[in-house]
Amino acid sequence: VELAGCLRILFPWHADSAGEGSGGALPPALQLQPGMAFGTGEHATTQLCVRGVHSLLAGGRLAGCDAMLDFGSGSGVVAFAALLFGCRRAVGVEIDPYALKVSRANAIDNGMADRFVAVLPAEEAPEEYELVVANILARTLVQLQPTLSSRVAAGGTLLLSGIWGEAQAAEVEAAFAPDFEGFERSWQDGWVVISARRRR
Repeated sequence: VELAGCLRILFPWHADSAGEGSGGALPPALQLQPGMAFGTGEHATTQLCVRGVHSLLAGGRLAGCDAMLDFGSGSGVVAFAALLFGCRRAVGVEIDPYALKVSRANAIDNGMADRFVAVLPAEEAPEEYELVVANILARTLVQLQPTLSSRVAAGGTLLLSGIWGEAQAAEVEAAFAPDFEGFERSWQDGWVVISARRRR
């Protein structure tokens, strides 16, 4: 899977295509063992999140970000992309113990085990982050509004996806509007990622 200009995702059955192609520099690559965990990079919401993280971290306003939170981290792909794009540390929160196991294995395979921690929600230490990403269902995002909002540092950025269509986008924005400003949307195949800044 290649996300134009920012990331390649390689699975065990793919050979790394470094050195192939038109001769231009290839984007950085992640090796993933997706197993049954969500987050292969093929779904529109994952791609939207990765592109959003790239625009913020790769020379964007969060360049040099110290830490990010991937809430609903699945295979870990968004957290690993953030580390590749320059974030120093990533925390993944996931309700599925199997997905936690997969993401930890993926961290080892990509040489990121010292910069990535994956935990169950009950094990998460409350902390504020410059960047928080949550790619879950819209209804769950609304239910998690207090938790997610509390994890974003003042002036930090929240990326929300798993949101289908205009009605769900409006519902999610309304839920987060009391604590956030500067809402922006990016669309792909009917799915949307919403970006917003935590009020200072």
